[in-house]
Amino acid sequence: MADPHAGSGPDDHGAADTALRERMVAAGAAALRGAPDARLLIAVIPDAQASTDGPPHMAAATMVSATGQHGLLAFTGLDSLRSWSPDARPMPITVQAAARLALVNDCAALVVDVLGPRRVAITGADLTSLGQEYYGAT
Repeated sequence: MADPHAGSGPDDHGAADTALRERMVAAGAAALRGAPDARLLIAVIPDAQASTDGPPHMAAATMVSATGQHGLLAFTGLDSLRSWSPDARPMPITVQAAARLALVNDCAALVVDVLGPRRVAITGADLTSLGQEYYGAT
């Protein structure tokens, strides 16, 4: 299994991979499918549905579309995450691991950089394939 935190480490200060962003602008979701080991940031926020007893529970941030489908939010850098929510905590994760996380949380999409510079969503068979590849499944 690939390291879900690949690309992150002591020298990762949350800056976006500008080459990945440029590829996303040019190619959309294909840029992410072609870079399964690229580092994204998942936004971790307090879980509004958790009990108020004890310490706060945290959860990966999701959004709900007009059709009621859920999408896991991910960001290419701290700048795009902070523009969405200055209080969210970043968690580094690979594109592949983020796809798998979306699937296990019953999300229909992995939505990257929801406020830009270019919003990209991986959905359907592309999301399933990428998430399954995380575990080496076919």
